[in-house]
Parts: sequence; structure tokens; C-alpha cells
Amino acid sequence: MLHRLALRVLPSLTLAVTEDSVRTRKRVVMFVPGLVAFAVYRAAKHVTSLSEPLTLLLLSGLVSLATAICAYRVGRTVPFSRLIDEDGVPRIVWVLAWIGFVYGVQLSLLVLALLWLVGYDYAKHPDGPAMMAIIIPCTAVARDAFEIGHIRWLERSGRPFATFPDGVALRALLRRIPPAMMQWLGLGVVSCVGLSLAVMPLVNGDWAVLVEGALVTLVAGTVALPAFLSGQAGGRDWVPQFTNTGWGELLKFWWWPGLAFASTYYLVLVAAACMY
Repeated sequence: MLHRLALRVLPSLTLAVTEDSVRTRKRVVMFVPGLVAFAVYRAAKHVTSLSEPLTLLLLSGLVSLATAICAYRVGRTVPFSRLIDEDGVPRIVWVLAWIGFVYGVQLSLLVLALLWLVGYDYAKHPDGPAMMAIIIPCTAVARDAFEIGHIRWLERSGRPFATFPDGVALRALLRRIPPAMMQWLGLGVVSCVGLSLAVMPLVNGDWAVLVEGALVTLVAGTVALPAFLSGQAGGRDWVPQFTNTGWGELLKFWWWPGLAFASTYYLVLVAAACMY
């Protein structure tokens, strides 16, 4: 989901994908794959059992994979035959594997977790949740792949961007992992795991997931804020950065992506654990 962060936080990327003409095309790009995904779901019901979690996730991932490359091509406005020549194999593989399959599976798990929270349990009533776990991720993948393709088209047309939402900079950072980054990662992991272990004996049943999720989200989102400021400070003291930033901006980042991403990944892990 880090590409979503880039697409929504960086002004140059946000403005590029929210123009009126782009939004109109994006609605069509999201609507058509949704219909196709529904047709695939109806056909798959007669071929295999979607009550099997692995089958459902595999099908959702494959549908999202096909959707991703098609939506990316629409955003790029070039034929399939030219995609590899112009964008290269690594980027096309990234669109297929990460934006398509992995992101689609992740969103399927998120949908199933949210449905479970409102009492619509996939384990008890698989048909409805299975349908939504295929269609909703498919439309979200179509939106993101189209936006990324559109940005790539603008880039090829000569419009400069500070970065491209393909995770290259993040992967380069992870290869060297600065000590400060390890400290914040360690603090986040230890805090969340310790809090989960402390809550487990106190709350039982479904309430345990809700209480633990709320606390883990709060802690992880809160740790993310100073970690972000520390990264901005470039290894220097992040406290002056904190005091010089307005409360509105701090709360905005604390809410999104801090709390939002923390709760999302928590629900994905809960869904994966419940399914297996």
C-alpha cells in the first residue's frame, strides 16, 4: 500500500491523478473490471469451491493481476506490444506482481476482516464475502494501476516528477537500513507485540480482537509520527521538527497514514490468521 501513500501525499502526483478528465476515465476503468470480476466470480462458483481460503485468495490475486496490467496499459495509452520496450521488464513485473497479485490478495484479506467485524463471517457464509473479496480489490487495483500508468505517460511526455510510486527508493533504503530506522522499527514492533501480549489475558472472545486492534493501531500510528519526523530530520534531533510543525499537519499525518495504515495491516493479519 505504500504506492497509495506516494499517490496521495506527494502534491505533484496527487494533482496529476485528480484532474477532472482523469477522474472521468478512472471511473470507467474501475467500473468495467468490477463487472468482469463479478462474471469471473459467478463462473468460478461452478468450477471450484470458493469456501476454501487459498482458492479464493489465489483467484482474487489472479483477477487483480490481469486487471492491473490492463488498467496500467489504459493509463499509459500505448499498446501492450510497446509496454515492455518503453517501460522495461522490471516495472511491468512490478505492476503484475505487486500492484496486481500481492495488493489484490492483501485487499481481499482486508475486505474479509471488515466483513467479519460487522458480523458477516466468511467461514460461516462464504458466498457473499467471497464475491466482495474479488470485486472490491479488483476495482481498487484498477484505480491504482491506472493512476500509475497515467503518471508514467505524463513522465514519458516530459512532465517531471520528484519520484515515481514504484518503491525503488524504499527498496534502496531497506538494503542499507540506517540505525535510526532500525530503532524506530524495533520500538514499533516491541511496543505492539508487548501490548498485544498484555491485553490477551484481560479480554476474551471477539472483543479481544477489537480492543487489541484499537490499542495496536493507536500505538503504531503514534510511533509512526516521530519516526516520520526523524526521517525528515536526516538523523538529527526530531523534536525541533515536531515543535515547528502545526498541530493540524501533525494530526493529519497521525490519522493518515499513521492510524489508517496501522489498522489496515492489523486487520489483514487478523484475516490471514482466522482463515488459516
